[in-house]
Amino acid sequence: MNFKIIPLGFLLLVLFALSSCKEDTVETAVKGDIIITAVDLTGLPLVGVEITSEPSTTALITNENGQAELNDLPQNIYKINALKPNSNAEETLYGSVPVHIKSDTLVIVDLVMLTAPPPPYDPFITPASFTLESPAQDATFPLGESVGFFARSSGGASIPVLNASWESDVDGLLFQEIIGAVGYTHFHTNTLSVGAHEITLTVTDTEDNVSTIVRNINIVPVSAPSPVTLQALTSTQSGFNLNWSEYEEEDFAQYKIYRKTFLDEFELIDSISDQTITSYQDKDLPFNVLYQYQIGLEDVNGYEANSNTEYAIHEGIFIDLNIGIDIEVQLYSMIVDPERPYIYAIDRNNNKLFFINEDSMAVTKVMNLTEEPTDLDINLENTKLYIAQFGSNQIRIYDLETQAYDGNLIVEESPFRIACLADNKIAFNGANEYNSIQMVDVASGEVFGETESIHDPGLLSTADQTQLFVTETNSPNASIFTFNIVDDAFLPIETSSGVSNYETRDAVLSGDENHLFFGSRKFNSSGFGSGIGLFDEPIYACNFDGSIAIGEEFIWDATSFSVIKPMPLNSNIMVMDKDYSNLYIYSNETNKIYLIDVSEY
Repeated sequence: MNFKIIPLGFLLLVLFALSSCKEDTVETAVKGDIIITAVDLTGLPLVGVEITSEPSTTALITNENGQAELNDLPQNIYKINALKPNSNAEETLYGSVPVHIKSDTLVIVDLVMLTAPPPPYDPFITPASFTLESPAQDATFPLGESVGFFARSSGGASIPVLNASWESDVDGLLFQEIIGAVGYTHFHTNTLSVGAHEITLTVTDTEDNVSTIVRNINIVPVSAPSPVTLQALTSTQSGFNLNWSEYEEEDFAQYKIYRKTFLDEFELIDSISDQTITSYQDKDLPFNVLYQYQIGLEDVNGYEANSNTEYAIHEGIFIDLNIGIDIEVQLYSMIVDPERPYIYAIDRNNNKLFFINEDSMAVTKVMNLTEEPTDLDINLENTKLYIAQFGSNQIRIYDLETQAYDGNLIVEESPFRIACLADNKIAFNGANEYNSIQMVDVASGEVFGETESIHDPGLLSTADQTQLFVTETNSPNASIFTFNIVDDAFLPIETSSGVSNYETRDAVLSGDENHLFFGSRKFNSSGFGSGIGLFDEPIYACNFDGSIAIGEEFIWDATSFSVIKPMPLNSNIMVMDKDYSNLYIYSNETNKIYLIDVSEY
């Protein structure tokens, strides 16, 4: 408790001057003011406390600052009483403090409220006689909690000064103050160390009378908060999604995300201070590594509880990069023979055609081409292989039975993309920014039939080669065009609305021909609309029914559009085998073709 005495000397001088001007001097009575602040044991002000006094003065209620003010009190010893009635299941609080008005003064006092009524006040008991009212003997407090200490003088109005000192046998001196003989000593602290404390209050008056009170209390470690529950990990394109239960207590400080790999210790990789956020995505993780995760829950006292451990392998498809079909050069495109156990591949830079046996997984023949091969396709009868020679005006022909050169088709424009059509025809286009699609009759060499100009088109025919898909790229309103081949002409069937500005020129058709994959979208092969769904990367191959799609980085579930597995290597040169269970993928880092079984997906 702290009293502040403010002299009113200046006011007395003024009053004296005024009174001396009169012939009959009247002596003015001494009066004083008291400002009371009602507080709890932690020092917080209390609103709505009823203030009365003995002898009786004005009854007051403390304001929003916990204060009430008594004015113009004649000199006397006043007992100030305080009462905060029971409300909302809170206990009734009591307080009492004596205040001596001896001259024209302003007395400011903190009045500590307790759950027990104060004892009767006697101003003439030995001054050093004190009662320690808080904390209770052998009370236990969690580490970091504020502990309130309060001792009340039992009297001694004639002795003006008392010295109070609080000490702990563990932490040493805790608090000291000089108080009035009719007051009390009070402080609170949250810095006590863990352990059993013997608290000693020593009060000494001006005549060296000493009163000592000993109180034992215990400070115990705060127990760790309840841990959250980490759910099973879910794979993403580049790592894992983590989800856990929300911590619901008010002492939340932060979630802490821990990760470890085999033989390593858990390390903190991130933290979240928002209690409502209970998910986290760990990205850019290497493949084929076992990862373990825990979620730490830290409370405001710095205590932490860790969740259960969940683990999973960020697994790609493992392949031995030493085992593959060695091409020794960089390939540009591949196609699978629908009947024979062969893959045909072209090297644009070195003008080569490769015959690759699927059974022996080896290159069995290499043929020299002329100028820049850029595309290849097989006719409906599966007898001829046609290769677009972009560096010339030729479409080169090979007999698939004999694997021998079988002549050229001469066209007016350098062919960049080709697609075989029924009735022994071939559709082709150049590589200008805008191109019309033309067709050539293989038997006669006659070129006829022409579409409108299409921006950077790619060509793809159905299995019966009676229908042609033309995909448009690098255009703000890129579209997909479908044509039937009728009477040596392109008969438009359907044109999609703008489907996006795709940079991948070529589309992929599912084995059952019900779905078309173009760029990063999946479409119905008829009734394109805006597509069925969208992937996060372009698609270069798919399975028979279009339920599995394959891009450079991932194998996708083409129904839910979610990642199944990451690819073991990145490439956009790939082709499905005729049984739609094996994928041949070329790596330009090793110049090898690898076989991946995708049937299990």
